Amino acid sequence: MHYEYKDLASLLKVVAEPNRLKILEMLSCGEMCGCAPILVFGT
Repeated sequence: MHYEYKDLASLLKVVAEPNRLKILEMLSCGEMCGCAPILVFGT
């Protein structure tokens, strides 16, 4: 995979936020109900 440094920096900014990392981890486990993130994060 070839990334320009600017593109890679932008990508890393996207996943640098803790809640986004938590969502990625949840989604990496497979399919889930749309209510699962609500249970984790609240409303």
